[in-house]
Amino acid sequence: MRKLFFVLGMALLLASCSEAEVVEHVEAFTIETMSDTPDSSGLYVKVGYHRVNSVSFLKEWGDKVQGETSSIEDFYNLDGDYVSTRVTYSYGEALKRHNLLDGKNEYIELTEPTTILAPAMSSGVIETKSLSEEEKEKVKAHVLKYVDGIR
Repeated sequence: MRKLFFVLGMALLLASCSEAEVVEHVEAFTIETMSDTPDSSGLYVKVGYHRVNSVSFLKEWGDKVQGETSSIEDFYNLDGDYVSTRVTYSYGEALKRHNLLDGKNEYIELTEPTTILAPAMSSGVIETKSLSEEEKEKVKAHVLKYVDGIR
C-alpha cells in the first residue's frame, strides 16, 4: 500500500508540470530492512537488508496522471542469509485534482534471490549503484520479465 501512495505522490508531483511528460526511472540499490513494529523502547530496529531492482514510469496526459512501479526485492537477515524475494507491481491513475481513478498493487513471492546489479551492503543505511544505459536496459528487461506474470 505504501508503494501505491508513493506512485500516486510521484504522479501528482509530475502533474504540476505544465507540459506533458513521460518519465522513466531504473535503479538498483540495497537498503536496510527495519522491523514492522517498534521494540519496547518504541524504536524500529534493523532486522536485515534487501536488494532492490526497480522500474518506475510516470505519465501525464490531459487532466490525468499515471504512475507505475515494478520491483524485485531480495530480503536477507542480519547474518546475510537469504530470506525471501518479493516481485511487486503497483499502478495508480489520478486526476490532477488528486482524485484516485484506479489503483492496483499486486505481488508474488519467490524462493531464490532474483535481483541483479544491486550493490553489496556495507556499513551504510543504503547502497546505490550508478547504472550505465546498458545496465539500465538490462535491469529493466529483467524486472519486467518477472512482473509480466502479475500485472
